[in-house]
Amino acid sequence: MYRYACECCGVDGVTEIAKEALKDLERVVGTLAITSAFRCKEHNDKLIEEWSQERRDFMRQNPGKKFTKPQPAQNSKHTLGLAFDILCKSDDSRVRLLKTALECGFMGFGMGSNFVHIDIREKFAMWHY
Repeated sequence: MYRYACECCGVDGVTEIAKEALKDLERVVGTLAITSAFRCKEHNDKLIEEWSQERRDFMRQNPGKKFTKPQPAQNSKHTLGLAFDILCKSDDSRVRLLKTALECGFMGFGMGSNFVHIDIREKFAMWHY
């Protein structure tokens, strides 16, 4: 399947500005393993529902424990064609990816245990999952 396409419908909704920024990034760091790019609304809604069910099940089975899986955003930059999730397992590769992505025009950064979310936005933002 095309690397930018939605997993459920195959639509490539990634914007040209995001594609160009990703190309610039890959010219410096090499080809990246993209785990998520564009998501149609239906796919995003499905991910939110699956997350909600998984959270309910976890809370029922683990009273008092914290559910730590990241929640998909209702207004995700993925649904606007402005975001990529990239497989990234080491701290060194994260640092290099973040530094270079910022230089290439990405302004949103989310750190997961084995991935980095990058997106195009107007103001700098960073968070962890």
